[in-house]
Amino acid sequence: MVRGSTEYVSMDGLGGDSLYEPMLPGHVRQKSATTWGTYFKHIFHLESFTFNGRLMDRSAPFQQSLGRMNIQRNVPKHMVRFMYLRDLFHTLLNLPSIWMFACVFSAFITAIIIWSVFWWIAGTRYECGLGFKSYWDALYISMETLSTIGYGVPDVFFNQCPNVFFIVLTEYFCGLTLDAICLGLIFNRILRPVTRARGILLSGRAVMVPIRGQYHLLFQIVDARKHQLVEAHVRCYAFRHVRGANGETTYFQSHYMKLNHPNDDLGGMIILNVPCMVVHRVDAWSPLLPPQTGPRPRGQGVSNSFRFPEVLQRAYDFETGGRGIGTIPGEPITEDDIAEGAAQGRLPGGGVVLDPEAVRQYWRDCKLEIAVFVEGIDAVTSSSFQKRHSFTADDIEWDRAFVSLVHEDANGGCVVDYDSLHTTRPLLPGELDDLEPVVSVM
Repeated sequence: MVRGSTEYVSMDGLGGDSLYEPMLPGHVRQKSATTWGTYFKHIFHLESFTFNGRLMDRSAPFQQSLGRMNIQRNVPKHMVRFMYLRDLFHTLLNLPSIWMFACVFSAFITAIIIWSVFWWIAGTRYECGLGFKSYWDALYISMETLSTIGYGVPDVFFNQCPNVFFIVLTEYFCGLTLDAICLGLIFNRILRPVTRARGILLSGRAVMVPIRGQYHLLFQIVDARKHQLVEAHVRCYAFRHVRGANGETTYFQSHYMKLNHPNDDLGGMIILNVPCMVVHRVDAWSPLLPPQTGPRPRGQGVSNSFRFPEVLQRAYDFETGGRGIGTIPGEPITEDDIAEGAAQGRLPGGGVVLDPEAVRQYWRDCKLEIAVFVEGIDAVTSSSFQKRHSFTADDIEWDRAFVSLVHEDANGGCVVDYDSLHTTRPLLPGELDDLEPVVSVM
């Protein structure tokens, strides 16, 4: 792929065709013919991941994600060489195990063959006491030197030949380097903290429920392994297409989602021994609402509406006394302003009145996908890792609640039923209005 004077490589990013439409009228995205894109797609087995119109896959069992994102990266060729060929260790480390071991084995074979040539020259052209009968003898002694097994030659001091000294020295140093690289690759592959993320389970569905008249997005997280995480925390982002005031669409923009439970002002810390409910309130700063552009109408200010790049807030901060009602730029807010804002669906402090059908239609139009990142430290290996998951508009159910996963056995112990992690039931009117302060399970 060529643009101007720069040649680009289509890094057929982590699966399949691109989700997004052409950015400019008449522009057609074309995959480059059998180059870096095809090579990496084959090497990394990217064709095995299915996205089905999603930005993040759901290819793992139990409705989980492998954390692969459907992103096509058109990278200049010189940048591909800079990123991969100048960082061979991480390039090898990210290869599948069979390819990684094949590359390491090939490096050892190549080193043996190269130094066997020097051994053959030393044994045939100089009197070094090697006693070679064929080139195979040079190959064997090269392998013995690289592996420090020992020598089976007539003269273990090589007839005081100085050429052999430099051959042994350089090949031994090459062997030490290859051993260190091989040890590092194998150690990191065995440690593999990313596989620890498979024990973190998220519900296959999220629910939109009204709590005291305000809609909240909820989903569940639990750790299925008994070895608990250290400093576990969760973050959420909404990916969507955004259409500007001039009609131009900006694709796949990420927007941070403020969480009420766990409180992201306190780091979003969670404990995953039992299922944890993650709660995001759909208020004036929520990216689940259509973005507002242009001048603020009468009755709206920084306290009950959002314009980029203002600082994200939460309606709960006002309701709990964490901040004042705010002002309309240049004027104090009056009772008439509050009434007019309420007529527009904007309540004091940032609360909103939703039209569920209009919101659902907006989610479909902007191709909303909520990405969830759970991060923590494995207590056994002290390695950090990240679990990724996502919800599209089709994964979000309205006016339903999760069934309880936690029960008490006959001995007073805790039993967690993971089979019910994705199960929801109809929500009763006003059921969640008097919910307990601690919402770890529902």
